[in-house]
Amino acid sequence: MEEQLRAIDYEIRQNQDKISHLTSRRLAIQLSNAYAVLKICTSKGTATKKGQAWYQQCIRDLETDGVIGINYNITKDLTHFSLDDIKHELITHCDQCVGDKQGQSRKNPRAQTQIKAFIDMPIGSTIIVGLGLDKALYLATIASDYEYNTSYGMPHIRKISNLIRLPEGMKTGIKTQNTFKRL
Repeated sequence: MEEQLRAIDYEIRQNQDKISHLTSRRLAIQLSNAYAVLKICTSKGTATKKGQAWYQQCIRDLETDGVIGINYNITKDLTHFSLDDIKHELITHCDQCVGDKQGQSRKNPRAQTQIKAFIDMPIGSTIIVGLGLDKALYLATIASDYEYNTSYGMPHIRKISNLIRLPEGMKTGIKTQNTFKRL
């Protein structure tokens, strides 16, 4: 048995470069075909102690409980909401997202479409979990329907599976906020 194990170890060492190359190619294909890029928070959001605590909570939810979420200060289940209903909730709870006053800054005018896409995203979709403008942290697969659960940092959640931590410094290839492929 020892001889067989040594032979296998030798074969692994001989093929390590090939395995590494194939793994990199596989990741590249998965990244380029991802259904969505979901940002945990902005780079600026991690600059404060409060922002760091929020970021760490989101990472714990992701790594420990296998959930990814969105927030937008909306505190109700959005399962059967239309785009107009979601926009109304955003105007009520997240002025900076929709901007209901003329001339108001709109950090994310597409928020209602992003929320609806998050809710409707098919199970089995590959997602990139990002941070800031274009940093890629993880690759994962959507494993459940949308749920509203206030025990998480972001209460509008989807369960995930196949969480893969990406190499340090990897980029999403998309410099934007949350992004979904068109259905």
